[in-house]
Amino acid sequence: DVDTTEVVPYLPSLVGQPGPTIVLGKGSGVDNIAEGLERLGLQASDEQKLEMLGQVKAKSLEKRDLLDDEEFATIAEDVLGTRA
Repeated sequence: DVDTTEVVPYLPSLVGQPGPTIVLGKGSGVDNIAEGLERLGLQASDEQKLEMLGQVKAKSLEKRDLLDDEEFATIAEDVLGTRA
């Protein structure tokens, strides 16, 4: 368990801000993909995660923005061949 004050000097809630979140976009890595899959309750092989990562980066560059969970679910569905 990580103490969040080890990551940031004070809790964001002290100044009325939400805590940190994991986002999916052009700067994402495999760990971001794993977190996104966890949020959706899905699992994937390392190869599938890499394929998703490529698609996430391409989609993010195309739209010039971060992906939301619905867009990521569509990518995961395409790669895994299942309904997310």
